[in-house]
Amino acid sequence: MIKHIVIKEKIIIQELIDTFQSQLTLEGINIADFHVKMLLTRGIDTVDKAKLFLAPDISTMYDPFLLKDMDKAIKCIKAHIEKDNLITVYGDYDVDGVTSTTILYKMLNICGANASYYIPDRLEEGYGINKAALQKLYDNGSRLVISVDTGITAVNQVEFAGGIGLDMIITDHHECQEIVPNAQAVINPKQKNCYYPFEMLAGVGVAYKLVQGLQKVFGISNEFVLDMLEIVAVGTISDLVPLIDENRTFVYQAFKRMEKIHNVGLNALIKVSGIDTKKLTAGLIGFQIGPRLNAAGRLGDAKRGVELFLEEDENLALILAEELDVENKKRKDMLGEIFLEAEKIIINNIDVKNTKILVIAHEGWHHGVIGIVASRIVEKYYRPTVLLAIEDGVASGSARSVEGFSIFDALSSTKALLDKFGGHEMAAGMSFDASKVKQLSANLNEYANKHMDEDTLIQKVKIESRKTPSDITTKFIDELSIFEPYGMSNEEPRFLVNGYIDSMTLMGKEQNHFKMTVSDSSKKIDTIGFYGSDYMDELYSGMETNVIGTFNVNEWKGYRKPQLFIKNITYSEKDELFIKYIHTMCYDLFENGFSDLTSEGQWLEQILSENSCNQMSLTRNQCITVYKNLKKILVKDRKIIHLSKIHELLDGKSSVRSKELNEIAIKSVMCLKVFEQLKLIKIRVNNDSNLELSINSTKKVELQKSTLYNSMC
Repeated sequence: MIKHIVIKEKIIIQELIDTFQSQLTLEGINIADFHVKMLLTRGIDTVDKAKLFLAPDISTMYDPFLLKDMDKAIKCIKAHIEKDNLITVYGDYDVDGVTSTTILYKMLNICGANASYYIPDRLEEGYGINKAALQKLYDNGSRLVISVDTGITAVNQVEFAGGIGLDMIITDHHECQEIVPNAQAVINPKQKNCYYPFEMLAGVGVAYKLVQGLQKVFGISNEFVLDMLEIVAVGTISDLVPLIDENRTFVYQAFKRMEKIHNVGLNALIKVSGIDTKKLTAGLIGFQIGPRLNAAGRLGDAKRGVELFLEEDENLALILAEELDVENKKRKDMLGEIFLEAEKIIINNIDVKNTKILVIAHEGWHHGVIGIVASRIVEKYYRPTVLLAIEDGVASGSARSVEGFSIFDALSSTKALLDKFGGHEMAAGMSFDASKVKQLSANLNEYANKHMDEDTLIQKVKIESRKTPSDITTKFIDELSIFEPYGMSNEEPRFLVNGYIDSMTLMGKEQNHFKMTVSDSSKKIDTIGFYGSDYMDELYSGMETNVIGTFNVNEWKGYRKPQLFIKNITYSEKDELFIKYIHTMCYDLFENGFSDLTSEGQWLEQILSENSCNQMSLTRNQCITVYKNLKKILVKDRKIIHLSKIHELLDGKSSVRSKELNEIAIKSVMCLKVFEQLKLIKIRVNNDSNLELSINSTKKVELQKSTLYNSMC
């Protein structure tokens, strides 16, 4: 869907770029002036900052004992190891939880601990620590439980553990509430009175700091701990924490070491995913490795992810990796089905324009994929979204937000309604009584009406610069790699490419991906929009357009060519103004019924005047052409036509927006009004600049019975 967006481009004066480039060159950093500009737009404005960003060193990692309660945690673990007590790592079922569990379990073992791990079942136990699991662990001999990537809100559960004689250490990175659990130690850089220099670690980052703390006390080899960075990188990237500061160091150093993968299970997963380790990027980890690991916890048993990372036998690891690959394919199919069902609920039940937070609930949805679906709905409608699966009277689900609005704070404002919830500014999970879904929607929207800024729901798209197809070369794209790894707060650079649409087509088994070729006077570039099939309804060949996206080099049989992955599309100024004009015209015609005008004659006179025309006539043949093309459209499942393509009803030969094309579009609208007057069709104008149409195909009509046709023929 083409939405109104605000394009933000940070302008840096050339003098500042030249000065900084000279400083960098003196220090042996030789990069193009465009890359210097990119550093400056990211706030990297000194040589020291540039060195740290472009090549973050292991020595820049912070002392783990700067974390509050780290010393208490190490002492507690050491005491239980000395008593040979069973220590259980309690993880979470997403990638962050699986990777956190893996590295801490491995570290405890190398330290000589009697260790095990536990990951709750997503469907049976839900999110977070639960009392039944703690009781079971105690009954099975555990005397210390260490949470990873979870537990910061488990106040009652930790109190229960203390009551049965079970010690607990909480390690987490999620937002803290007013009261933190009264555990033996709580390690979370976001808690009060914790002065750790960087608080945006992922759960696996916090777990890795505990690993580093144990390393110091138990004298574990540096190489063993550094080998874990490849697992830390997978969890950090997949959890979408900012890839800056220590997070960037983790991932950068992991990639340096990952040309040869040390973890057998990760190596098997990379093989199954078809990734070339010499061309590893954060995007490949996030979109190829992460989803396969998530599939384990979403559709089955998340312990398989841990088992894979702990497996030392290459053949067994490959079998496990292939299982996860199959699960991931099932997840994709399920995700597509739920997205379509959620979209139907939105279309039929929610006034999106006047709703700030979308709350969508349905029975039978799989809990494991609704978070991903929620993200896709946010991407399409640009509204914070809560997606809920209802089962046995309980609604449980995931929330995703937009930049500048904390969904965690919004949920906190109505926490009395919720049985359980947790998360952070951009994402959260919850469960509560299904009868309260409508109340949750009302409460969240009431909160948004008070606390959401007016422009929050207008997407702001940052671009590095504006380009034409002729500007783009594979060399230019290759050189951007110095800014890898990309992630939150160091997003992959987006560019605006202006050009004319040469061709459009749909791709994929479900025909849900969009491919478009955009050209200027001398060069073409392919653009790909994953799950962008809606674009076909809103664009036409020959149209001038602005495509915003990230560059990629497409390699096929040794041939390399640039392509653009579409993030947004905007109309040219001419098209945007004309679509608004046609939308107003259609609203007057089909919704207001000339209510603002005294007569058809006056309306026609106004149209002619606005378009600098002395006359605008309709012929019988033109009406027949529009009717035939209309019937073709109404054969489709989606009985709509976007106003940008309204001219195609009368003339399928598309061209750049011009006076002639505008007149064809207006005549097409007038033909539709003629048909409506004759009760041949019904039309509704919606807020997305679409006409929703239905036709009475059995009705025979005489055009002369339309007053509008008579005044124009």
